[in-house]
Amino acid sequence: MLQYTFFPSIRFLLCRPRESVLLSFFLIALAISSGWASTPTPERGSEIHAQHHTPVSQPTSIMMELRARQEKLDAAKKSNDPVAIGDASRQVIASALRQIARLKLIDGAAPDAIETYRRSIDFEDSPDTHVDLSAAYLAAGRIGDSFSEIANTILVSPNNARAWHLDGKILLAKKDYSHAANALQQSLALQANANASYLLGSCLLQMKEYDEARKIFRDLARGSKDRAGLHLLFSDAYRLAGYSADAEREIKDASRLDPTAQRARSRLIDLDPAAQFDSWIPTTTIGQPRHSTTAEESELSKILSSALNDLGTAEARQEKFELALAHFHEAEQWHADTPGLMRNIGMAAVRLSNYPEAVRALRPVLAGDPHDQVVRSLLGTALYSTHNFAEAARVFTPLGDSALQEPELAYAWADSLIKTTQFLQATALLDKLEKQPLPAETVVLIAQAWSQMGNYPRSVVSCHKALQLDPKLAQAYFIAGMALIRSDHPADAVPEFRSELQLDPDNNDAQYDLAFALLQLSHNGEAVALLRSVLARDPDHAQANYELGRELLEEGKKEEAIRYLEAAARLNPKLDAVHYQLQSAYRAVGRKQEADRELKVYRDMKAKNRNVNVSSPMGSAAKE
Repeated sequence: MLQYTFFPSIRFLLCRPRESVLLSFFLIALAISSGWASTPTPERGSEIHAQHHTPVSQPTSIMMELRARQEKLDAAKKSNDPVAIGDASRQVIASALRQIARLKLIDGAAPDAIETYRRSIDFEDSPDTHVDLSAAYLAAGRIGDSFSEIANTILVSPNNARAWHLDGKILLAKKDYSHAANALQQSLALQANANASYLLGSCLLQMKEYDEARKIFRDLARGSKDRAGLHLLFSDAYRLAGYSADAEREIKDASRLDPTAQRARSRLIDLDPAAQFDSWIPTTTIGQPRHSTTAEESELSKILSSALNDLGTAEARQEKFELALAHFHEAEQWHADTPGLMRNIGMAAVRLSNYPEAVRALRPVLAGDPHDQVVRSLLGTALYSTHNFAEAARVFTPLGDSALQEPELAYAWADSLIKTTQFLQATALLDKLEKQPLPAETVVLIAQAWSQMGNYPRSVVSCHKALQLDPKLAQAYFIAGMALIRSDHPADAVPEFRSELQLDPDNNDAQYDLAFALLQLSHNGEAVALLRSVLARDPDHAQANYELGRELLEEGKKEEAIRYLEAAARLNPKLDAVHYQLQSAYRAVGRKQEADRELKVYRDMKAKNRNVNVSSPMGSAAKE
């Protein structure tokens, strides 16, 4: 007579303790208690403050602003107010990005400067940064974008002298001399600037307003220490406007004042290309070599990474974990060695259940400090959640009995040991864990761990212990019932599944499990009714199709049996028992060719699966 084939319940396979709500609560509590690592506030003269004193030709207004903002951030970090830290961090980030963009522009990397200015605006929507962005567009030859950007800036900030100045420069490049002159006059009305005056004079020459232009040039020359250089610039303006005699006169005046003026002028143009597009940027003194921007940009990158780390820390403390992780990642791109950064990335990734990223970040942190128990716990949990059970067990082991203080952590460790067949160690750990006062949900996880090791009596005991704590815990009835089925006690399993159904009457899998237990007890009528009910709700329930087809075949209902067995073979083609039952059904109705085909499939599968452990939760077998 054919014996019943054990079908593991889908619910058993889907019961993933590493995804349990309890474990999530544990991780949240652990991350909060561990604290987020802001970049340490340095003493005066230490690295971060020393970064501000990188040798440059002239300290820009942006750098002076950056120093002041860094001091404000240091003060906010001492106050421990996440809102204040966040606000101060954004200001430091915006200024650092502006200065880095300026350096990129000096180095001729206008496209990179554009992207960096845009990112600065994300943190602080400053009109001055929009002017910088417009200047970068102009340097990149994107005159249309430059003009659009500066026009929008003037609408928002009509009293911005730099904006009007750059607007005039753009219009001059477009040879719209009348509007350029108007823009430059607006700029000069707001703030005096030698370059704006020079450009206005150049526009007036193009408009043939010779006397006004010459007056502007004379006034500039009177107030300048470098009269020779100015005469050369005046020469350019006269020549471009068609006044060749005046151009020659200005060259002679320059040579009379300084015979080396022509060479000095060429050096001046090369020293700071950024000044060609924004004359409000101070130029390097003539004769002084232009400093390398590499060292300064490197130090600015450290400041920027530190501020981004501080911002992410403030956001994490406000439980804005996605935003925090994004800013931690951005900090890593600028300077990965920022103190505490990788730890913060790992913690934020755990909070977002991004366990692969947590593993990447926390591995080097733990290697650097093996005594960091918080990192060890989080890394072990992340490894467990990414199915790296062997490494998880190794990471958890140094925790020792301290892991018992967090039962869900201890369970993850025990389950890692089980997954790597270290049953003796897992048993010792679970024995200790069960002596702790535990919530019902944790006891159920332990019951499942016993079942995974094949210790079904301990599994049933743990389930009943959990039910004493919470009689409405349906999962405990399910695990107990499955353990009793596996230990060949179907009669004891039946009341467990009935209790589960009382709590969840529409649970299809519970109905299937009960039907399976009843079939083993030869209570076929009730079992068949339950299987039909399961398939009425879910026609693609592979196990129910198989068991119903097998039972109908035994009852002699061959044609009806074939329909269900064919469905089972389609839904679960890798189960050898399905093919054996189907060949029997085909042979019973005279479909010999199909019967032989299924028998061959069955025998081939049996040959391949001869070493399968049929007692494991994933096993299956059929006896002829």
